[in-house]
Amino acid sequence: MSDLYRIKPLKTLAWWILGSIVIFPQAVFVLAIVTVPSIIIISNLIPSRILYSGLSDVFIWIGVGVGGGIVGICIASWQRWLLRTKFYWAADGWYRWTIIGTSLGALIAYLIFRIADWVTVSYLRSEAMLYVLPIFLAIIAGFQAVVLRRAVKQSWLWILANFVAGVVYVGILTRNDPTNVLMTLLNMMLVLVSLGAITGIVMLFLFEAKLHPMQADDDEKVLEENTQATSVWDNAL
Repeated sequence: MSDLYRIKPLKTLAWWILGSIVIFPQAVFVLAIVTVPSIIIISNLIPSRILYSGLSDVFIWIGVGVGGGIVGICIASWQRWLLRTKFYWAADGWYRWTIIGTSLGALIAYLIFRIADWVTVSYLRSEAMLYVLPIFLAIIAGFQAVVLRRAVKQSWLWILANFVAGVVYVGILTRNDPTNVLMTLLNMMLVLVSLGAITGIVMLFLFEAKLHPMQADDDEKVLEENTQATSVWDNAL
């Protein structure tokens, strides 16, 4: 019974890496399901003179924010399930702050991409979205740390871990050869495994070494105060 709520490091890390592998294909699939019908519906409901006017940028920005929120739902669903079942933490608010982080992160990433496009440097245009990933992941982790700091000390390490994972992602994919399909698939798998390994190891470290001490609930505090000695003789003793 004492081992029921004990974190099992290797098993938990394996689940976390598996979640990292599943999250991104799942996010792409869900985005496709939501985006394609939405584009068809909007193109049919909104006149083309409005759709392709100056308001088109407004629709794009809204789409980027909503798309980021959809990615956040996919990320939060896996991570919160793992936090609850493998780390035995309720993770209340994890959905909300993850979705806020991914929406804002997607908007900032798109802004950086647009700035790179305005600069009109071909290298920046082609590599902007790749190099912005560490910033994107750090923004998500920053919002998640709002919740995480309630459970662990030094929650800023979670932000650093996601930034480093993004840098590793960039380092692997910049050496990728797009003409070699097999190597591309292997590199993508290596990227996802490395993301899960880095963030999973840090999450394990935080919950095993930096966990806040348990605090009594309010009802327990009240019960403890009511059971304390209140007579004159008890106070004298």
